[in-house]
Amino acid sequence: MATVTKSIGTSSRDYSTIAAWEADLDSSSIYSSGDDAVGELYNDSVFVEDIDIDGGGSIGLDTITLTSSDTEGNRHRGIKNSGPIVRHNSASRDFIEVAGNATVDSVTISFIEFDGDDDSVSNGDDKHCIKYTGATELYFQNNLLHSWGSGQDASDTRTFKVEGDKTVFTNNFIFNINGGSGHTWYVFMGNSSSAKECLILNNSFYDIDKQSASNSYLFSHVHTHANSRIRNNVIMDENLTAVIGTGSKHGSAVTDYVCYDASSLTGFTNVVEDTSSNAFSDNTVSDPNLHLKSISNCIDAGVDLGASPTNVAVDIDGRNRHTEEDTWDLGADEYTSASITGKRDGFLKPNYSSRIAFILVDPSSEII
Repeated sequence: MATVTKSIGTSSRDYSTIAAWEADLDSSSIYSSGDDAVGELYNDSVFVEDIDIDGGGSIGLDTITLTSSDTEGNRHRGIKNSGPIVRHNSASRDFIEVAGNATVDSVTISFIEFDGDDDSVSNGDDKHCIKYTGATELYFQNNLLHSWGSGQDASDTRTFKVEGDKTVFTNNFIFNINGGSGHTWYVFMGNSSSAKECLILNNSFYDIDKQSASNSYLFSHVHTHANSRIRNNVIMDENLTAVIGTGSKHGSAVTDYVCYDASSLTGFTNVVEDTSSNAFSDNTVSDPNLHLKSISNCIDAGVDLGASPTNVAVDIDGRNRHTEEDTWDLGADEYTSASITGKRDGFLKPNYSSRIAFILVDPSSEII
C-alpha cells in the first residue's frame, strides 16, 4: 500500500498542529487500509502541545511515523534548539501517550526534540513523560528528550511507562530528568504483572537526578522478558538508588556494554569507566552537548548490533554504523574524526576535534 506523508508546521503546511494530523489518521478520504502514515514536523515554530497517538486502527493503517522532515537544515543536530521542538503543554496530563492497537503494526517517533519545560506534573502517579500501552510496537529513536520534572505528590512515579508489547528505545539523548520528593521514582518502568519486550540500545543518559525521592531506579521491570536487551548505553552523572531496580531479570535477557562513571555497575557486564567531562563535548548541565569527545573512553567500546532492530545502527546525527562498517561506540553518537564522513540529510555531522587553518596571502605575491 501507499506511504502518505503530511507536513506539520505553521508555514503553509498540511497541518498546523500534531493533534490535527493525528485526528485524521482514521480518515478514509486520506488513507486506505495498509497505508503507512507519516507526519513530518517543520521547524517553523515551537509545537506547544501534548501528543496522543491512538488512531489509525479503524482505517487499518500498517504503520504510523511522527518525525521531522529531512529537508536540509530542518532536523536537529543533536543539540538543543537546532530542529523542530515539541514542548510539554499541560502539567495535568501525559506528555507523550501511545495507546496503539493490534491492527497498527508499529508507531515510530524520531528526530524530534522534546522539551519537558521543567514541569512537575500535578499527579505523578498517573502522568508520565512517555506512556506506552497496547499491542502496537513503539520505536522511539534519535530524539532529544530533556527537562522533565516528575510529580511531587504520588506514592510512586514513572517517567517512562513502557507497558506495551514491544518498546524499542534507541539512539536518544536523554538529559535533565528529575524525580520529586517522598516517593519511589522509576525512570523506565515496564509492566510489573506481565513481561514485555524492551530494547534500550545506544542511548546517552545524563543528569538523571532523584532529588529527594525516597528510592529511585533507572530501569525497573524492563529486563523481565527473554528478548529484552539493555546494551551500548552511556549513563553519566546519575543520582539514583540504583540503575537497575525492581523486577527479576530473565535468564535470557541481556544487560551489558555500558559507559559509567565507575569501574563497575551492578547488573551489567562490560562496563567502561569514564567521566562526563571526558566523554561529552560539553557537560554543562543546563545545556549539554552529548556528542563524544575524541578522547572519550566510549569510542569503539560497544558491541556490534548489526541492523536489527530497525534503525538501531543509525546514530543521533543519522550516520549508519552498520553500512559504514564502523566499530560501534557506546551511546547515541558514533564519533567520526573526519566530518565529511558524517554527512546526512544535508548536514555534516559535527566534528568537535578538527580545526581549520586560514592562511592570509598577499594578493600581490606570486604563488608557485
